Order: sequence, then structure tokens, then C-alpha cells
Amino acid sequence: MKITMISALLLAISGSAFANTNAVTNAHEMAAISHQSMNNSDSAVHQDMANQHLKQAEKADSKINTANQQVSNMNEHQRAIMSHQRMNNSEAPAHQDAIERHRKLDTAN
Repeated sequence: MKITMISALLLAISGSAFANTNAVTNAHEMAAISHQSMNNSDSAVHQDMANQHLKQAEKADSKINTANQQVSNMNEHQRAIMSHQRMNNSEAPAHQDAIERHRKLDTAN
């Protein structure tokens, strides 16, 4: 049961991180399209801005892949520690106790 709750929590956390980064990517892509659609889109300034926005969109995509890779390389205790640390009330004794238990179990393996 605990593992299921932790898995659901991690999915929510990684999903929201993905959504935020994906929104940044889409915003940069939309900005690039706007610069490319202007009446004077051939101007050096619009071309430069469009290229900069496309580079930023690539960086955002790269961050998604890196974050997914890092989380997928973690074991269940490391993921549980991360989820407890990211809670709004992570300083609460219950979360701190859970973090400490998972650290002990992680180092025992």
C-alpha cells in the first residue's frame, strides 16, 4: 500500500514537472512562430529572436529527458526520500522520520 501511494505521489510530482517544462517549451515554440510570422520576419532581429526561442525550447526538452533519466535510475527508497523532501510540509516530524527510515533502508541495501 505504501509503495503504491509513493508511486502515485512520484507520478504526480514528475508529471507536474513535465507539464511545467513542457509549457516552457511550447511558449518558446509559439514565440518563435510569432517572430517568423511577422510582416518583416526576414529582418535579422526577428530571425535571431526566433532562433533563440528555438534553442530555449531544446534546452527545456533536454531538462525533461535528464530529469526522467535521473529518477528512473533511483531505487524505491531514493524516490521515497525525494518525494518526502518535496512535500510542502517536509519539515514535519512524520516526513523527517520517513526520510530517515528510507535513508537507513537505502544504505542497508
